[in-house]
Amino acid sequence: RRVTDYLADVLVRQGVKNVFGGHGGAVIPLVDSISSHPGLNWVYMRNEQAASLAAAADAKLTGRLAVCVATSGPGASHLTTGLVDALQDRCPVLAITGTKATNAIDLSEFQMIHQEELFRAAGLPFSNVVMSEAAVPAMLRNAIAVALREKAAVHLALPVDIQSRMLTPPRSEVWQAEVSHLEYQASESRVQLAAKALEDPQLRIVIALGHRAAIELSPGEASSPANPYLRLAETLNAPIITQLDAKGCVDETHPLSYGVLGIFGNPGLDAPRALVNSADMVLLFGVDRQAIDLISDASFNQVRRVVEFEPDAGSAAYHRWYECDVVVLGKLASNARRLEAAVANLRAAPAAQAGYNALADTQPINEYMRHWTWLLRGGWRNTASILRARSDAATSQRDETP
Repeated sequence: RRVTDYLADVLVRQGVKNVFGGHGGAVIPLVDSISSHPGLNWVYMRNEQAASLAAAADAKLTGRLAVCVATSGPGASHLTTGLVDALQDRCPVLAITGTKATNAIDLSEFQMIHQEELFRAAGLPFSNVVMSEAAVPAMLRNAIAVALREKAAVHLALPVDIQSRMLTPPRSEVWQAEVSHLEYQASESRVQLAAKALEDPQLRIVIALGHRAAIELSPGEASSPANPYLRLAETLNAPIITQLDAKGCVDETHPLSYGVLGIFGNPGLDAPRALVNSADMVLLFGVDRQAIDLISDASFNQVRRVVEFEPDAGSAAYHRWYECDVVVLGKLASNARRLEAAVANLRAAPAAQAGYNALADTQPINEYMRHWTWLLRGGWRNTASILRARSDAATSQRDETP
């Protein structure tokens, strides 16, 4: 079989459905194999930068390996922005590029750059050129393994002559994908450990949501009262902050929804930022490293406690940089439900009720502490009732309108 036909089969086995890319002389055999494969959808992009951004979005929305393709020279270099985006958001993306024939590398004046050095300089943990058709299965296996295990963008360059050569596939292959999508299930003791860290009703907690939390919600669940993250926020009397790519995963009219994290949302303003900065603890659900502002002071030193929730070990990162009270792996929405039930039980105990009673005697020292006291005492519930009444009245009025 041709090398590129083998490669297309491997992509299908990894669950890839869409391949984004552009045409060029150095990828003609590869594009032919991809576009003619019944299991793949070739999505032609007018610019390779758009191809890499589309692949990053695909990986972000599905959690699975996404693929982009570009020809040599500027085609490859245009991929950089989208690959760095995938790297920063910890999304598995494989970039496959064409390059000069093996006997013309470093000897051609047209579109000859060392792509592997370019992408390594951008931070990709794996970027290599395949110099023999016999090495294709192992190099492709290793690239995909790094992408899935480290939740990273990776790159593999195929000289155009190698793409058309014949290859005998290995008799036995073990692929990272066969174990990368095993479902983690946090033990009950792990969930209880996280709940114990949240037992004190006077604890000022912020819940932060990232794109991995958003993609787990079923259609309509974001705006539903059964939204597991909102249910947890209500039990904890905790405000919710989202990253930009998780915007919309909670009802933004809810009194506990405090907008988008960072310069693109409300926490970039003084008042909400001060509220976040005065928190004691942050619960991170599928959040990427941009959340350091929630954890650190102006010198990027940790000043708040952290509980991290991620779907798998490859996605978990904060415990590498910061001290986390607990790291809980598994389906985020499911663990949010389990945590809410565990916290509700703990906070119903007499000791926790004494903490609630102590809140009534708290004298806030500034406006931000007054806001926290209002939250922790459940004052937001009155606002929620008013909003629900207004919504019900508006719905009733629409229904009665002929």
